[in-house]
Amino acid sequence: MSLGPVGHIAFVTDDFEGTLAAFEAAGVRWSSVTRPVARLQTPDGRVGEHPVSYAAAAGGEPRIKVVSVASGSIFVPVVAPSCGPAVHHLSYWVAEIEGVTAALVGAGWVVEATGLDPDGSVRYRYLVHPLAGRIELGLEANRAEFDAWADAPG
Repeated sequence: MSLGPVGHIAFVTDDFEGTLAAFEAAGVRWSSVTRPVARLQTPDGRVGEHPVSYAAAAGGEPRIKVVSVASGSIFVPVVAPSCGPAVHHLSYWVAEIEGVTAALVGAGWVVEATGLDPDGSVRYRYLVHPLAGRIELGLEANRAEFDAWADAPG
């Protein structure tokens, strides 16, 4: 199994606007900011709703994505003592999530949370590994919508 190229590299921050500005100073052009309620299901079946803000860099992959802290969720900052914010997750587009999840779990990854659409269907999933950090699997079926949003003027 191969996950393919990284779709985005995400940072979670408690200073959302400041982080966007810091990347803008380096030439990043952002999508519009979206503010959905993330519906996250934990492996024990509990579903939490977490207001979150995020923006993605325009211009192709891999994109940078900045996500606001969402209290009580997996969206908490990862901080490297010597340099500040560190990568929260790497995201990959996959044709179907369940088979890829099963293969990764067989290789030592652990499901951390599953993002649900309003109808309860799986939209994305986070997995963690003690030696490799966190990855997100996003459904390829949602890629065109994501890319159109990310590349539209913000």
